[in-house]
Amino acid sequence: MRKDAAGTSGYKLVELMIVVLIIGIASAIAAPAIMESRKNTILGEAARETYSIFETARARSLMRNAAMRVVITKGSVSAPGSIWLHESTSTSCNNFPPDQSSDPVRWGILHLDLSTSHWTRFHIHMSDLRVGTVRYLADGSRQASGSSVASLDLCLNRRGTVLVNNGGTFSNPSWIRLNNGGSLSNNQVTIGFQRQDEGANVGVEKLVVLKQGAVARIMR
Repeated sequence: MRKDAAGTSGYKLVELMIVVLIIGIASAIAAPAIMESRKNTILGEAARETYSIFETARARSLMRNAAMRVVITKGSVSAPGSIWLHESTSTSCNNFPPDQSSDPVRWGILHLDLSTSHWTRFHIHMSDLRVGTVRYLADGSRQASGSSVASLDLCLNRRGTVLVNNGGTFSNPSWIRLNNGGSLSNNQVTIGFQRQDEGANVGVEKLVVLKQGAVARIMR
């Protein structure tokens, strides 16, 4: 710093250039960490939106005395999946509108579409979808029961009971109670989200779980 003839303090051009250089270096160092944090925030957003869909389904089923349907498609990294929430015209899990044009008010009340640019630019996808249990071991590995599936069709009735469409179609479902025995015994719905970077899964996987008779929760 120098003083001019009038005694006013100021900075030399070289000093200003050094300051700008230091700021540039600091920004270059911090940028990757900031971007990584941004990516993980978006990943967590997918889990939070899924949690919100289940909580909305439970609340609306009680307040509106109507069954709610959650249709989940896993998809892949290249063709990411979706989650849709629909409302029945009655308390029955068999009276859902067949499409949006027939009843736009009850069709797609909420939805999570992972194929939109908000998610695809960070390669966020549904890494797991199953009726089974998942837990993480001390070494960070994951232990899961039940088989991963490509899609799940769920119904929450006005009592909050979770039903699974077991082999039926969308228009002609075959509902059975979650944890009704057999392959559905002592299990929970597990939905995982992950992001990819250069073809490999990175970051902390986010899991949303739904147990029979309990509210949904984000596991990690």
